[in-house]
Amino acid sequence: MKTAIVFDCEFLCVQGSQSRFWCAAHDPDPVIAQIGAVKLGLEGDFPLMDTYRAYVQPFDRFGKRYPIDPFFTKLTGITEEDIQAEGVSLQEALAGYDRFSDGARSWSWGKDELNMVAISCYVAGIPWAIPAHRFDNAVKLVIAAGCR
Repeated sequence: MKTAIVFDCEFLCVQGSQSRFWCAAHDPDPVIAQIGAVKLGLEGDFPLMDTYRAYVQPFDRFGKRYPIDPFFTKLTGITEEDIQAEGVSLQEALAGYDRFSDGARSWSWGKDELNMVAISCYVAGIPWAIPAHRFDNAVKLVIAAGCR
């Protein structure tokens, strides 16, 4: 293994969504609006080799485009204009991520591949084609480094 991918997903929310577990009638499904990643070399001083960012057009389970809530913009910096100008389909963003990662192990803080990607694919009705063994929780890296 010569590279590792560190990634993060930003997913839709409105004020209070997290405390309600996205269960209120007005809460959007927690679907992805952005995927970001860096590719790190695992030799030498861990050089930054490349970056990936995709804005994703967020759609609900009925195919209607979710608008970007002002709270989400304040939290993430992602605007409606960003999504309109650069947003791609979830399928296109995930295919781009798969090409970018080129089979390398991907790490996120927590389990973004389950908590965001799997939900987004379910809502969009598309298969999730990247195998689970290519993902892991970056918390394990912190613990392995001796931090608790």
